[in-house]
Amino acid sequence: LTHAKETWGDIVRLFWEERGGVVHAAKDAERMIAPLLEADDGATPGANAAVALCLWKLYKATGDVQYKTDMEKIFFAFGGQVNAHPAAFCFLLYAKLQTE
Repeated sequence: LTHAKETWGDIVRLFWEERGGVVHAAKDAERMIAPLLEADDGATPGANAAVALCLWKLYKATGDVQYKTDMEKIFFAFGGQVNAHPAAFCFLLYAKLQTE
Protein backbone atom coordinates (compact mmCIF):
# COMPACT_ATOMS: atom_id res chain seq x y z
CA LEU A 1 0.00 0.00 0.00
CA THR A 2 2.89 2.35 0.75
CA HIS A 3 4.32 1.73 -2.70
CA ALA A 4 0.95 2.45 -4.34
CA LYS A 5 0.66 5.76 -2.48
CA GLU A 6 4.21 6.73 -3.44
CA THR A 7 3.51 5.83 -7.07
CA TRP A 8 0.40 8.03 -7.05
CA GLY A 9 2.54 10.89 -5.71
CA ASP A 10 4.93 10.41 -8.65
CA ILE A 11 2.04 10.32 -11.12
CA VAL A 12 0.67 13.58 -9.72
CA ARG A 13 4.07 15.25 -9.86
CA LEU A 14 4.88 14.12 -13.40
CA PHE A 15 1.62 13.52 -15.30
CA TRP A 16 -1.44 14.92 -13.48
CA GLU A 17 -3.53 17.71 -15.00
CA GLU A 18 -5.56 19.64 -12.43
CA ARG A 19 -8.67 19.61 -14.62
CA GLY A 20 -8.54 15.82 -14.22
CA GLY A 21 -6.51 13.11 -15.88
CA VAL A 22 -2.97 12.18 -16.77
CA VAL A 23 -1.08 13.28 -19.87
CA HIS A 24 1.12 11.05 -22.03
CA ALA A 25 4.38 12.95 -21.53
CA ALA A 26 5.89 13.83 -18.16
CA LYS A 27 6.04 17.47 -17.12
CA ASP A 28 9.84 17.26 -16.98
CA ALA A 29 10.10 15.86 -20.53
CA GLU A 30 10.58 17.90 -23.69
CA ARG A 31 7.78 20.45 -23.94
CA MET A 32 4.91 19.52 -26.24
CA ILE A 33 2.79 22.07 -28.11
CA ALA A 34 -0.28 20.68 -26.40
CA PRO A 35 -0.23 17.89 -23.82
CA LEU A 36 -2.10 14.80 -24.97
CA LEU A 37 -4.93 14.12 -22.54
CA GLU A 38 -7.19 11.26 -23.59
CA ALA A 39 -9.14 8.43 -22.02
CA ASP A 40 -10.37 6.35 -24.94
CA ASP A 41 -9.31 2.75 -25.27
CA GLY A 42 -7.19 1.49 -28.12
CA ALA A 43 -5.75 -2.00 -28.25
CA THR A 44 -5.19 -1.61 -24.49
CA PRO A 45 -7.21 0.25 -21.86
CA GLY A 46 -6.64 4.00 -21.73
CA ALA A 47 -4.23 5.30 -19.10
CA ASN A 48 -6.84 7.56 -17.51
CA ALA A 49 -9.24 4.66 -17.14
CA ALA A 50 -6.54 2.56 -15.45
CA VAL A 51 -5.64 5.48 -13.17
CA ALA A 52 -9.31 6.00 -12.24
CA LEU A 53 -9.67 2.35 -11.25
CA CYS A 54 -6.44 2.44 -9.22
CA LEU A 55 -7.60 5.61 -7.45
CA TRP A 56 -10.85 3.89 -6.51
CA LYS A 57 -8.89 0.97 -5.06
CA LEU A 58 -6.61 3.34 -3.12
CA TYR A 59 -9.64 5.17 -1.77
CA LYS A 60 -11.25 1.91 -0.65
CA ALA A 61 -8.01 0.69 0.97
CA THR A 62 -7.12 3.93 2.76
CA GLY A 63 -10.33 5.91 3.17
CA ASP A 64 -8.44 8.99 1.93
CA VAL A 65 -11.08 11.10 0.18
CA GLN A 66 -8.45 12.84 -2.01
CA TYR A 67 -8.10 9.65 -4.07
CA LYS A 68 -11.84 9.60 -4.67
CA THR A 69 -11.85 13.30 -5.53
CA ASP A 70 -9.08 12.83 -8.10
CA MET A 71 -10.91 9.83 -9.58
CA GLU A 72 -14.09 11.90 -9.91
CA LYS A 73 -12.10 14.63 -11.70
CA ILE A 74 -11.16 12.05 -14.33
CA PHE A 75 -14.78 10.98 -14.82
CA PHE A 76 -15.87 14.62 -15.05
CA ALA A 77 -13.07 15.59 -17.47
CA PHE A 78 -14.09 12.93 -19.98
CA GLY A 79 -17.83 12.75 -19.33
CA GLY A 80 -18.85 14.56 -22.50
CA GLN A 81 -16.69 12.33 -24.69
CA VAL A 82 -17.95 9.20 -22.95
CA ASN A 83 -21.57 10.24 -23.43
CA ALA A 84 -20.97 10.93 -27.11
CA HIS A 85 -19.00 7.74 -27.86
CA PRO A 86 -19.42 5.20 -25.03
CA ALA A 87 -18.00 2.28 -27.03
CA ALA A 88 -14.61 4.03 -27.15
CA PHE A 89 -14.40 4.18 -23.35
CA CYS A 90 -15.17 0.64 -22.19
CA PHE A 91 -12.51 0.51 -19.47
CA LEU A 92 -13.39 3.97 -18.13
CA LEU A 93 -17.02 2.85 -17.95
CA TYR A 94 -15.88 -0.34 -16.20
CA ALA A 95 -13.96 1.78 -13.68
CA LYS A 96 -17.04 3.92 -13.10
CA LEU A 97 -19.20 0.84 -12.57
CA GLN A 98 -16.83 -0.36 -9.87
CA THR A 99 -17.64 2.76 -7.87
CA GLU A 100 -21.39 2.13 -7.90
